[in-house]
Amino acid sequence: MMMKYKTAWVAFTLMSSLYTLVARADTMTLRILIQLEKAADADVMLSKVRSISLSDCLVANVTSLASDEIIARIQCDDLLKDASSKALTDIARLQNIRQATTFSVSRP
Repeated sequence: MMMKYKTAWVAFTLMSSLYTLVARADTMTLRILIQLEKAADADVMLSKVRSISLSDCLVANVTSLASDEIIARIQCDDLLKDASSKALTDIARLQNIRQATTFSVSRP
């Protein structure tokens, strides 16, 4: 009788971990290097990138590397086509941005 419960518990644990993996696989994290124009104020640009509205993505973190470079960590819905490229395009459209480049893409 005890073996039956252990087998059921193992099966339940395996299935619940698979469901967790499936739920996490629906998102991806982008790391974007944002190069600023020389005239741009880094603090103002940090604020603009933090507050940008992206349709299928969320700005998770923004950090200044130097006076003309910012790193942004963006989380996007992986199920939607082109969510990451749309986010990159939206960021690149901000005033005083010279270039925005995705340098890392990860999925949990």
